[in-house]
Amino acid sequence: MQDNPRKRKHSLPSPPSSGPSPRGRTRRRIADEYNPDPAQSPEPLRKRYRGDLERSPREELNCCAQGAEEAEPIQHWVRSGKWPKHIGEMTDPESDGSNKRRRSSTPSYSSRRRNGSAPPAHTAAYEEELQRHGIMFDDLNTKDLTYIRLFQRASKCSEERVRRDLTPHIVPSAELLYVVDRETILANVREEMSGDWTKCSLLGGTQPRPDYAYGLSSATFTEEERAKLENYTNINNPTKFTDFMYFPFLLCEAKCGRRNINDADRQNVHSASIAVNAIIQLCRAAGEDHAQILSGQILVFSISHDNERVKIYGHFPLIRDGRTTFHRYYVHNYSLDGHYGRDRDTGSNFTRAVYRDFYPSHLKRLQQAVARLSDPRTTSVVSDVSVDEGEARASEQSSQERDSSPRPSFRRAKSQGSQGELTLMKQQMAKLEQMHKAQLEQQKEESRKQMEQQREDSQKQMQQQREESQKQMALLERLLNREQGSQKDGARFRESPSSRS
Repeated sequence: MQDNPRKRKHSLPSPPSSGPSPRGRTRRRIADEYNPDPAQSPEPLRKRYRGDLERSPREELNCCAQGAEEAEPIQHWVRSGKWPKHIGEMTDPESDGSNKRRRSSTPSYSSRRRNGSAPPAHTAAYEEELQRHGIMFDDLNTKDLTYIRLFQRASKCSEERVRRDLTPHIVPSAELLYVVDRETILANVREEMSGDWTKCSLLGGTQPRPDYAYGLSSATFTEEERAKLENYTNINNPTKFTDFMYFPFLLCEAKCGRRNINDADRQNVHSASIAVNAIIQLCRAAGEDHAQILSGQILVFSISHDNERVKIYGHFPLIRDGRTTFHRYYVHNYSLDGHYGRDRDTGSNFTRAVYRDFYPSHLKRLQQAVARLSDPRTTSVVSDVSVDEGEARASEQSSQERDSSPRPSFRRAKSQGSQGELTLMKQQMAKLEQMHKAQLEQQKEESRKQMEQQREDSQKQMQQQREESQKQMALLERLLNREQGSQKDGARFRESPSSRS
């Protein structure tokens, strides 16, 4: 009798086994394994559709086995020695035992920078992008909002904007102080902005072009002093650095963006060393002793700043065994927005002190050095007198030769007239020679007196320069002590309980 096919339709085939086992026990175990108790099943029972009933017993068994593999992959590995297929599909192709880093789906800053979707971090556009996302750079604790707003606006712009808005607050213009504030001591200070130093030799590096340079104008010197300087000046002994500025004593470099304050420091060191060397060479023209006095004295100041910090240096030479080296002295360093803008006037006060205290001593030092130079006009008079004496002697010798030479008898009448003329010329030449000798003696006496007076003046000047250098160092120490004291007071004020509350 044949079995009913409908009854066999839902019967499950027995899986292959490694050993003999009772048929009913194997089928019951498989049914218990793939058909757990509905009460223990976490999923609710669902209604079976006709499509599910039409699947073959082998498809039904495969579905149940796949569900068991996904539910317990470890048991599947124990039974078959292989992992389920879905485990391999879940793994990353790069996770093959190598230590390759899994890359994030978020694009990096470098890739965004290359494709132009993100601005560079050193630009103001990057700050604006952060502000669009709610990241603010304002300091709400400061009281001087005007200065902070000016600082914030200028710090986001180019180097030209920094020079226009911030530099005048750090290094006030000497010419404007003379015109507006009636600072008469600054009448002869010459200001150069981005002027090329084409009239001096370099000490390595490129041609200097400071953003701001303050020196002396031509009106500072008298006509005699200008004549001496013109006679002394050459490419290795510069006096003029531009067409209108002599001997700079204060330099300023401003930077912004990628070119930071260290670039400004390097440019200032080169420019200030050239200016210091010009003063040393001018004093050395009158003697090595006069140059040796300047060893260790600050001769030029420089200020470097960017959109955040300001650094002040003094530049001085060291002369040892005839060799001159150039160095700098650290004066001060402060932040433009530090202490809630409390230090904003530090650079301006220092610059005014340089105009008030250092500039007069700088001018006096140069005038004393120029006074020791030889006057080209006196030298030209002496050379003219010597030339006239040589010509007179030559003419006298030629006339004597003509008198001693025999002449024909038919020209005796004419020779007597020429002899009278020669006698008159000799008398005139003798008078001129006496006058020239008297002038030479007088000039020699005057030059001797000038040399003695210059020796006395140089000794006095050396003593005065020593005293002035000591006063300058004492003044700088007082300024530094004052700045340090103000910083300590500010720190105490911030740490006090009343300021915190």
